[in-house]
Amino acid sequence: MENITYWLINNIAIAILSFFVGAALTWIVSNRSILKISFGSLIHWHQKYRMSISYLFKIKIDNKYVLIKGNRIDQYQPIGGVYKYYESFMDNFNKWGVQNENEESFYEEYDLRIYVKGKNLCKVIKWFETMKNREFSVDREFVEELIRTDILSEDALHNARFEFINRQCSGVHKSQQFKCREVIIYDIIDVGLRKEDMDILLEKCQTDAPIILVDCDSIDRECVTIEGKSYKIGSHAKYIL
Repeated sequence: MENITYWLINNIAIAILSFFVGAALTWIVSNRSILKISFGSLIHWHQKYRMSISYLFKIKIDNKYVLIKGNRIDQYQPIGGVYKYYESFMDNFNKWGVQNENEESFYEEYDLRIYVKGKNLCKVIKWFETMKNREFSVDREFVEELIRTDILSEDALHNARFEFINRQCSGVHKSQQFKCREVIIYDIIDVGLRKEDMDILLEKCQTDAPIILVDCDSIDRECVTIEGKSYKIGSHAKYIL
């Protein structure tokens, strides 16, 4: 009887330990990006990090992806844009010592293109994930890039379906352009359109409109050839594949 009791207690203990170890490993795997960022920010506690938090549209037609010509950078890239923060964020903005990006760069008012010290980096990321004090809809860039440019009609927005796919994080890396450590976060949004709107996009991609259709290989190579001329594709386009 004692052997059976010992065996039962031993196996229950092993099962409980296995459960917690498995849960811990699952959490570590699921949160490895934020863990790497946390570790890096501890080392560089007082150094300034650049953050850019935005969303990218995945629009797929016949196994190809819709990209648009960049307004500020001479490249093709996914349609999308930087999230905006609201005035209600200002308390945390000041408390965490957040700074807006230089207005001489790509920055527009309330863009989540910001600088923050390492000690507050994870606080900003966790705040963003709560969706408080910030924009969380994605139709603004849809309107700016596709409707105001007369590529699609307003009806396309009313009938579009925006589905969150995943969140991609670059991790901490050194930005050659901004000469500092940088973290870039992208929300990937699958855009479902009516067939008539897909047909319009397909037709516009074959004209002089600023949008094109590219395949996976072109996105992987970060380059597409149009009428014998080579054009750069933004490296972040790989996130919509």
